[in-house]
Amino acid sequence: MERRKNDKLDQEELERVLEKDEQETRYDRVIKHRKKLKRTRRRIKILIALVLIATIGIYMLTSLSNIKILKVNNNVIYSQQQILDKASLKYSGKMVFHPVYFIEKVLEEDELIKDVSVRKDYFSGSIYINVTEEKVIGQYAADGKNYVLLANGKSVILDDTQLALISSPYIVDLNEEQRELLAESLSEVDDEYISLISEIRHYSTSYDDNMLELLMQDGHIVRTSYSDIDLLKNYRGVLEKYKSDLRCIYFVDGSVHSGKCD
Repeated sequence: MERRKNDKLDQEELERVLEKDEQETRYDRVIKHRKKLKRTRRRIKILIALVLIATIGIYMLTSLSNIKILKVNNNVIYSQQQILDKASLKYSGKMVFHPVYFIEKVLEEDELIKDVSVRKDYFSGSIYINVTEEKVIGQYAADGKNYVLLANGKSVILDDTQLALISSPYIVDLNEEQRELLAESLSEVDDEYISLISEIRHYSTSYDDNMLELLMQDGHIVRTSYSDIDLLKNYRGVLEKYKSDLRCIYFVDGSVHSGKCD
């Protein structure tokens, strides 16, 4: 009886050992399988990386990566070539070496450029630059230098690269405070009407010591307060209404009238 009992215990122990061995075997298979999968994935990743590096290398070594089209839109103050030079862009340069962020950042640092947006097309090798330049009010001379007055009230030294600004109104006899007031008053006036002005100078009357006299491109004279200068939008209509010889036009208290020049 005792022997049977011992035999039964030995059998159970054997079964436990065999079961444990089987579990360990299965575990080893799983571990080996996982390692194999890991090695396979690593090889695939390395292969993909090599293919990618090879593709980029081929792309960089061929003309496919070259800049083929450069286009600047809405520029007036600067020529297209000046904009491209500022952004260090040139034909046959590599597209990847000129990130959009860098181009926009460099151009927006210029005081005469308000905003920039850049679009790149890698398939055609094209870079399109849209610029929004600062609004120009006029130019003036001070301290032996030439300046351009912007609508934001800032004055920027005028150099030979901004020849397009020479056609803007010439400002005479206005101090710094008056120039800032002029910039604020003309900031909302369309460029179309500002371009009609040849010269802007200080003007004084018995009722207002701080007015403006505008010498127009056509030879007429407009005398106005700073607050009424936006009536320039009516200038052409005034000329059609008063069909006489050279005269002065007055913009005062929101009204327009014509009279002799004293």
